[in-house]
Amino acid sequence: MNSKLTFAFTILLAVTLFAGCGEGKDPYEIFGNSQAIPTIALPMDVSNVGGAAISPAKDRLDITVAGTTATVPLVSPVNGIVTAIDGVGPYTLTIFHNSRFSIQIGNLGTLPGVRVGDAVIEGQILAAVYTISPLIYFSVFQNGAAVCPLVAFNATARDRIRAFTPVPCP
Repeated sequence: MNSKLTFAFTILLAVTLFAGCGEGKDPYEIFGNSQAIPTIALPMDVSNVGGAAISPAKDRLDITVAGTTATVPLVSPVNGIVTAIDGVGPYTLTIFHNSRFSIQIGNLGTLPGVRVGDAVIEGQILAAVYTISPLIYFSVFQNGAAVCPLVAFNATARDRIRAFTPVPCP
């Protein structure tokens, strides 16, 4: 019995040493985007954007949702892991995209349909915004510091946002 345990322990130790314990590796390499600058879509269909403005510090995009009576679904703009859900309503959701970038979507009208630790994929429905309070806040963080969201938007999103706000990012 002892020799079997010793043998099993030796095999386990050898596999651990050979494969490594993961120190120094980006745990989000599974997404294949460990250092990539995200190409972000809007967190909703572009036809639902009724207006947009960049904050004075150019670190947040305020998106006005078009419409008056319905709820508009908000989707994940990137693949990642949900790292925070804050608020009692409205809610703020943070998605960790990779070791450099995270996305934050605020003023959600409904409780997000995901939990902290859940993996999300681009296009997955996360929550809804009520058009009674039709403004959502959208921020992009690089290495923990807020950056202008327009620099990471895909061309369709950038064109739709720039139709409402002429403020270019630095």
